[in-house]
Amino acid sequence: MYNLLTNYQRIFQICKDSLNHYLVSNHNFTAYRYPAKMSDLEVISLSITAEVLGIGSENLLFSILKTDYKSKFPHLIHRTNYNRRRRKLQPYISQVAQRIGQLIDPQPSLYILDSIPLPICQPIRIPKCKINKNDSECLPSRGYHASHKQYYYGDRRADLSCK
Repeated sequence: MYNLLTNYQRIFQICKDSLNHYLVSNHNFTAYRYPAKMSDLEVISLSITAEVLGIGSENLLFSILKTDYKSKFPHLIHRTNYNRRRRKLQPYISQVAQRIGQLIDPQPSLYILDSIPLPICQPIRIPKCKINKNDSECLPSRGYHASHKQYYYGDRRADLSCK
């Protein structure tokens, strides 16, 4: 589901539930001298929503918000203020991200690993490489990394439990 507003509202509620005991007033963590257009909780929610939807660029995020969701976000702050406040609120963002992770998978013993190639050495040095030569389960193999356009010698499995 790529509906930014629906995801934002769900994440805002999770943020509100997770960080409620830190809030001072009007969904802010500190009392501002002048009233802020967006609360700290809204900045955190918008940041996490952009991350969840894979919007890595603030330029893209703000262009989407200004064109498609202008009426839904009437108190949108400037992009530089958003970045400044987002950096300041990073500990709270990490806390909410952990809470979302617990909601998705309540068993902390399970981990998701990406199965990207793990090169050990360049092909020219394969005969001299002694890493994992004794363990038949962890024996490295030759492979090709398409995005780097390089051959490598290493491991491609997601489970790297070998020593």
